[in-house]
Amino acid sequence: MSNVLRRPSNVFTDRFRRLQRSFRDQAHSFRSAIRDEAREGLRRARTVPKWIQFIQKIYHDYGLKHICLILLLVAYQFLGAGIFYYCEVSNDETKEMVWRENIQLNRTKFIHAIIPTMYYIFHG
Repeated sequence: MSNVLRRPSNVFTDRFRRLQRSFRDQAHSFRSAIRDEAREGLRRARTVPKWIQFIQKIYHDYGLKHICLILLLVAYQFLGAGIFYYCEVSNDETKEMVWRENIQLNRTKFIHAIIPTMYYIFHG
């Protein structure tokens, strides 16, 4: 009777060990695949394209970084000037229209004031 009871336990244990081994092998192969993919990605990332190497050489060796900073500053100034102009152009146009109307009104007042005076001087 002890043999009968041991047998299913051994079968269960054997199956459980095989299942463990199978999981371990699959995990190992999965881990190896991930490691290989990571190594390949690092190898590709470490290889810098020639055009980037050329730009880096120009940037560091020939002072391109200073030219880039100056161009960035100029672009920033033009952007600021454009925004300022956009915000203030309507106000300037309004002031100019008021100024022209005032000039026209002052000319009219001046002419109406001076003509009678000139008329009395010449005819008086």
